[in-house]
Amino acid sequence: MLIPLISQNSDHGFNSEAHALKGLMARLRDDTGHEAGEVLAALHDDAALKAWREDFSHALDIQARKRREDRFKYPSVPMVVKTLTQGPPANPPDLQALVAQHLRALRDELAYGPTDGYTTFWNVDRYGRPTAPRPENDCRDRILDHLRPILIRQGVNAEPEGHYARDKRSDIKVLFGSYNLPVEIKRHYHSDLWVAPRAQLKKLYIQDPGTGGRGIYLVLWFGRKKKVRGVPRPPAGIHLPRSAEELEHALKQNTDEQDRVAIDVIVFDCSG
Repeated sequence: MLIPLISQNSDHGFNSEAHALKGLMARLRDDTGHEAGEVLAALHDDAALKAWREDFSHALDIQARKRREDRFKYPSVPMVVKTLTQGPPANPPDLQALVAQHLRALRDELAYGPTDGYTTFWNVDRYGRPTAPRPENDCRDRILDHLRPILIRQGVNAEPEGHYARDKRSDIKVLFGSYNLPVEIKRHYHSDLWVAPRAQLKKLYIQDPGTGGRGIYLVLWFGRKKKVRGVPRPPAGIHLPRSAEELEHALKQNTDEQDRVAIDVIVFDCSG
């Protein structure tokens, strides 16, 4: 354990341990370095500091915002012109916007195109009829098959199982120069559906300096069919979604307001 145990029954404002802990928390919060983020995340998860978890969550939020502000670089005029003419991204927000744009175009093509492209995410019977959703990794690979050729034309690469700190891996890692963008993928019935933006993207991946604090959360909606599990119970105040559009709205509603720009939420309608 990194610091002394703080009793859940102690008064945070009137004991020396609490005062020391608050001082440590403030120093880590104001340090936008990667190591400080790692320590804050470890303290947040320390079972002995459960009573302070909300404070550490708040400190992580502030640190992530400061990191984005510190590392944001305004592009030069030539870089802006290149980006506007379908050139390479000028910074992490550009990279996020570029990938999100292509994912939304792919979403519309698969859902509404003339070839029933949504079936690429399903196992099918001998008549080509969907029977059950494909495993998550298979779905990811099919998305990459569509995404890679488009991105490569702009000098951007995308790879599966992107490595991040503490041996964690995002489903897709998009790479351009010193920038990278994590994309986390979930099927709509995954048990971590509602917590993945914070517990995975924010806590594990976008702490990486190359992300500029940006990421994409991509969810695959397979509909309300008999052989498909339903959406896990949503958090309090969120209505149970009954369509891909409602699910995307609910996931955005469940994301902290300050994270809605940093984490782009996109839902593919694979229900047919």
